[in-house]
Amino acid sequence: MKKSKLIVPSVFVSCSAISFCVISKARAQWDIGDIDAAGLGLSTDTFLEMIERLTNWLTGLVVAIGILAIIWAGVKYVSSGGDTEQATTAKRVFKYALLGIIVAGIAWALVNVLVNTILV
Repeated sequence: MKKSKLIVPSVFVSCSAISFCVISKARAQWDIGDIDAAGLGLSTDTFLEMIERLTNWLTGLVVAIGILAIIWAGVKYVSSGGDTEQATTAKRVFKYALLGIIVAGIAWALVNVLVNTILV
């Protein structure tokens, strides 16, 4: 059987989130005035609040992708039927999905520490 390379998007998204959050540690504020006067639901958050919200959103997305990858790895492992190649692939998917969730958690914690203690 031909081996296929496994690309785990959760690790890539986690690393991108970490690099985005570390690079954007400027203490700038973005005051765009009273943009919600029309009642459109747009907010006038500061730059740091927007970074925090974006980090929370990305972390949730990465965790959701990681959980789906873990479920897929479990199904693939159970349905391997003794095929060692499929079982090894399933174990690798599980390992990288778990690693992606851990890295996303570390990125989330790092951003919260930076925003709430250092940059305030």
